[in-house]
Amino acid sequence: MARNAYLSHDRTYNRKLSELIYAYQIERKKSKPEIMELYLNAIHFSNGAYGIEAASQYYFSKPTGELTKAELAFLAAIPNNPEYYNPP
Repeated sequence: MARNAYLSHDRTYNRKLSELIYAYQIERKKSKPEIMELYLNAIHFSNGAYGIEAASQYYFSKPTGELTKAELAFLAAIPNNPEYYNPP
C-alpha cells in the first residue's frame, strides 16, 4: 500500500527503506480494514481499471455489492497476474 500510494516502483535500497517507514506510519494511524480499503481502491486491475469498484464495473458491469463470491474471487486474482487479463 505504501509503495503504491507514495513511492515509485524503483528497485533501490533507498526506495525500500522509504517504503518501510511509510508502512510503519500507516499502520500506526490506520486500522487494518482501513488499510485494506485504501489498497483495494488504489491497485491496478488491468485494462485501465484502478480500484476494485472500477474493476467490478469493467469486468461485470455491476457494483461490487452485487458481485457473487466467484466474481469477487476472479477480481482478487487479477493483480497477481494482470497480463493474463489483457486481451491481445
